[in-house]
Amino acid sequence: MSDATRPPIVVTIGGGGSVAFGFSTGVARGLLDEGIDISAATLVGTSGGSHAAFTMAAGMGFDDVEPIWREYVATAGRIWVKAAPLTEQLYGKIEVSGVAGVAVRILGFRRKLLWAPDVRPADAVAASSSPFPFARPHKIGKRRYIDGGHRSGTSADLVPAADLQLVLAAFSNRAQGFLGKIGARQVARETRKWREATGSDTVVIGPTPEMCAIRVKGMRALGDMDIGRQFFDLAVPLGREYASILRRDHPGVVARLPARS
Repeated sequence: MSDATRPPIVVTIGGGGSVAFGFSTGVARGLLDEGIDISAATLVGTSGGSHAAFTMAAGMGFDDVEPIWREYVATAGRIWVKAAPLTEQLYGKIEVSGVAGVAVRILGFRRKLLWAPDVRPADAVAASSSPFPFARPHKIGKRRYIDGGHRSGTSADLVPAADLQLVLAAFSNRAQGFLGKIGARQVARETRKWREATGSDTVVIGPTPEMCAIRVKGMRALGDMDIGRQFFDLAVPLGREYASILRRDHPGVVARLPARS
């Protein structure tokens, strides 16, 4: 059901560190290869997905972020680290709008959409990607936030209404073990709730069997850009495949996608 007063698409990007980042930027690259640019759409990301959302919104890609991410992981330590040094390097000077990171406010333990430009991009991503206790809570003003994944890997039920919600969920297959099982349940529940509230449709892009076979174990793996690169390389052709699906099933949405200014 189309509504001219709302955007054609909202892109929700699930969490999962370097896995989520590689997966979602790879899908976006594959879509772009086939002429579908989601970088100017409304973007909402959680944890590693917030990195992807702000990377896309800034007109950057996997290759722009990878070396900076690698250097940060090599020097930051393993526990009680600060997310801000990485996010300031990547997003400290960008100017974007219509993109948000999902974080959990410690007081009340509720999910919060941190929208740019109301919140600085570097702060929004730092708050969204601070998994306690591996990372310290990130402070914005007088409020402290931790990783949005502490409440949900995707938060697809929180995103604004649109004609279509495109969900990029790196951990949403039961073959991926605990994270995949939890992710699959959350995505199914949250997208159903969103559809009921908006009357619109959802398309979920999840991992392929080849991706599910990649060993991802522990927090160190979720920071590993070698694994992120594997997911990126596999996700590019997946994005190209879904470009055809979107054009076939949702031609009106594709035709109304906003262009980058």
